[in-house]
Amino acid sequence: MNEPKTRCKQCNRSILQRTADKREGFCAICHCRQPNIPPDDFEIPAPHAERIKAIGLDPTNYVQKAWDEKSQSFSDSDDPFEKLVSNLEDRAARYLKWLPEVREFANACGRKNPNITPESCDKI
Repeated sequence: MNEPKTRCKQCNRSILQRTADKREGFCAICHCRQPNIPPDDFEIPAPHAERIKAIGLDPTNYVQKAWDEKSQSFSDSDDPFEKLVSNLEDRAARYLKWLPEVREFANACGRKNPNITPESCDKI
């Protein structure tokens, strides 16, 4: 199990090449200290972006969150974007399920306790 090694870009510590590849050339310690800013050319993969668009959201608003998910993924077998998109889809489904009930509740409250108007204050 002789894996190739390299040096951390910041502290020069010896690290595995796969660690450097995953963490932009930094060891785990230095990587945690770096600001987590996505590169200018980073995009959410097309299949995931299409799913985000399908629920009426703009994928460009989720680039930072997608980058965070990608950066925190420790396994190459995991799809770091799947969790993000699944959570967005779940949130959208719950919104669509509960919105009519919340609106009906708000309308019922409004009928039970109508808004105060200047004319209704004169009657008091």
